[in-house]
Amino acid sequence: LLWVEEGVAVKKKKKPKPPPRPKTDAEKFAALMEAEEWEKAAHFAATSPSQELRTRETVVAFQAAKATDGGKPPVLRYFGALLALKGGLTHDEGVALATPMVAQGQLPLLQRWIGEGRLRPSEQLADVLCDAERGGPA
Repeated sequence: LLWVEEGVAVKKKKKPKPPPRPKTDAEKFAALMEAEEWEKAAHFAATSPSQELRTRETVVAFQAAKATDGGKPPVLRYFGALLALKGGLTHDEGVALATPMVAQGQLPLLQRWIGEGRLRPSEQLADVLCDAERGGPA
């Protein structure tokens, strides 16, 4: 109520609030990671329309995240979401996935994924696989 004019109360009209600015993919991803919504963050990063989240930094963020629910490690959730896509993994993603898998003796699975086009051959990936076959450091 602002004033009374000839016995009638007059209210000032409120200005409508501007709509909230849309969040960028990076902001949405950061919010999911902060909330420890690993499955949602993994799916969002893997399927973001601009693919701006398919970076080494995203892989590092998932590697640093710890599963708080006692379930699958966040980085494995991310790689699972990526492997479910038709396009396969980028070179950086493939190397980041291959290194711990080689250490766990999963070389046949990696070779199958390369044959299926889920992992893209690269010099770095070949180095990881060759080192594993020679018994060297992964």
